[in-house]
Amino acid sequence: MPRGGFRFDPGRRDSDFGRREGNVMTDVLIVNPPSPDGHVYIRDMCRWGRKSREKMIWPQSSLAYLAAVVPDGMSVRIIDAIAEEMTPEAFFAEIEKERPSFYVTYITGTTFAMDARGVQKAKEIGATTIAVGTHVSAVPQNTLELLGELDYVIRHEPEMTFKDIIDVTRQGGDPHSITGIAMRDNGSTVVTDDRALLGSLDDLPIPMQHLLPLDKYRMPFLGKRYVWVLTNRGCPYSCTYCFEGVVWGKSVRFRSPESIYKELEYLAEHDVHNVLFLADLFTHDRKGVMTLCDMIIERGLKVRWTCNSRVDTLDEEMARKMKQAGCWLVAFGIESGSQTVLDNVKKDAKIEQARETIEMCARVGLKTWGYFIIGLPGENRQTVRETIDFAKGIPLDIALFHVAMPYAGTEFYFQSVANGWLNTSDWKHFDMNDSSVVGYDDFSAEDILQATKQAFREFYFRPKQMWRMSRMLLGARDIGMVWQVMRNFMGWIYSGKEDRVASKQTEGAPELTDRIDPNDARKALHTLPVVEAPRTDPTTAKPRHKGVKEVASIQATDG
Repeated sequence: MPRGGFRFDPGRRDSDFGRREGNVMTDVLIVNPPSPDGHVYIRDMCRWGRKSREKMIWPQSSLAYLAAVVPDGMSVRIIDAIAEEMTPEAFFAEIEKERPSFYVTYITGTTFAMDARGVQKAKEIGATTIAVGTHVSAVPQNTLELLGELDYVIRHEPEMTFKDIIDVTRQGGDPHSITGIAMRDNGSTVVTDDRALLGSLDDLPIPMQHLLPLDKYRMPFLGKRYVWVLTNRGCPYSCTYCFEGVVWGKSVRFRSPESIYKELEYLAEHDVHNVLFLADLFTHDRKGVMTLCDMIIERGLKVRWTCNSRVDTLDEEMARKMKQAGCWLVAFGIESGSQTVLDNVKKDAKIEQARETIEMCARVGLKTWGYFIIGLPGENRQTVRETIDFAKGIPLDIALFHVAMPYAGTEFYFQSVANGWLNTSDWKHFDMNDSSVVGYDDFSAEDILQATKQAFREFYFRPKQMWRMSRMLLGARDIGMVWQVMRNFMGWIYSGKEDRVASKQTEGAPELTDRIDPNDARKALHTLPVVEAPRTDPTTAKPRHKGVKEVASIQATDG
């Protein structure tokens, strides 16, 4: 039996749980809240939250893990309001109908106001309200201070902490005994000790993905009805911009191939054969990957899958084995074509490694997706040119260029505060797709955003690349999605009406307004940043954020 005293039956659905007496229709309601403005937003346990220009509906596998640890005898429902395209009014009506005892929600910086409204509605009907995710893990006290109706923030790895909150609340116990939370206590906020990370991810039950609206999930190139499958948590590297360590810490833990294969079989039973292995370091465990591939091949499991990898952890033998086992695309975090920028952000990777690995994948027949970030420390017009030329000079099938974003809890965030690069602390502007909040003496926030658009234009508007993309998009057999993606990207690249550029003000700091002049970029004004160490125990943090005390002292002096 998995740790925690619960068991999992893959055939169990929310309607199979025992219903409670009285007005409570669902004991536990777990939600991905609606969009604040009609756009598709991506939220996840280890993602900050952003608009999806590519119209990708992100499978809520993380919420399915939370559902799987709900004790037997309690009813549970997952609402994915993004996938269901729910209006806020329809979403609030569902909360009113279900009247849950426990309400669990993502809260992200970019969608904070909308996420908060769901919490407020749940609190009106007497629910215990709980927030999860990267943003609240990084700034739990700030979250509680901004949202008076929120009872608990789960910090970092959520499953066992969530189960403890349910058990302690039902038994009338002392919540101070729960590790890994922030909560209210007599008008103030309290942060309890960090919870120890799970020693083995195999101790987690199989996530209840059948409770998700599987037919609603879609992604360009991958098609419809796909999900994430967790293979590992954590990362040993120290990239300054990455928020992986905010939630999972710096240790790396892998699921066994047997555990992963069991979930693949369960998904096949629910007619899911498209999978993305959700791990930044899928190929880091070479032995595990090779064993899993052998199991898929030898047992004849029909699955079409993709994964993420570093450029220095994938060799040709592994790539060929992966392709034989159903892999068709590998995504790489290349980040920059400038070795100087890579070294500045502690990427611990070489430009030539990226070139060699992308070329190797092309030889093997694996398609490749490259992620780049424009505006990291040390960026300027010359390094942007190096990045664009590098991306165009290697056989990438897909490239995404994001705006550098100093997310709370990352080393990049603390650097930005300490060096005066950060121009706003209004969380709704922390969106790596259409917002720019840092600027340097020789490369402004506006320069960063425009350079990101330039990179897209130069990479995609080439005859060879346009032909390649057309074939891939049409191969997804979803003309409606193809049209939406093309229209969305073209509108963003050539229009500035949705751009958000945070410009530091020299005089005064009036409040940000929610109304935007469509003829002008949104101007986020300079406000005092929020500084919270992401973990109470610095030995479990990654990176260790040596500058936290320095930043706090700067704030105290300025205040």
